[in-house]
Amino acid sequence: MISIIDKQKPSNDKISTESDSFFKNYNKEIKVSHEEIPIVLNELNDAAFNYIGRESYDKALVLLQKAENVLEVISLEGSKRDMYIAYITYHNMAVCYQKMSMLEECSAVLKECIKMMSETDFYKDDTI
Repeated sequence: MISIIDKQKPSNDKISTESDSFFKNYNKEIKVSHEEIPIVLNELNDAAFNYIGRESYDKALVLLQKAENVLEVISLEGSKRDMYIAYITYHNMAVCYQKMSMLEECSAVLKECIKMMSETDFYKDDTI
């Protein structure tokens, strides 16, 4: 069982009801088994993608950082699926950072994307 705690706090003192609900529901500890990790990562990325589409980059970033925390405790070696999920996570984080004018952070995660793409196994065949 893996346990991830994220203590992100909203940066704005005036939080709407929707934002309050968002942080109440997503600022919780995640406890998942190894079998559930890909499912949780996909759900976090899907929800973040929806927030990016609505231009709620701060909310998307909270979800992506939570996904990043999960990725930090698992080994990506040998799993093309997990490497691809990590790549998508970092790419979406870069989009959020860019849209929020946090260009140093954007650059750092883009470098991580490039590093992952340079791995010899990343493009080895057409399956993930």
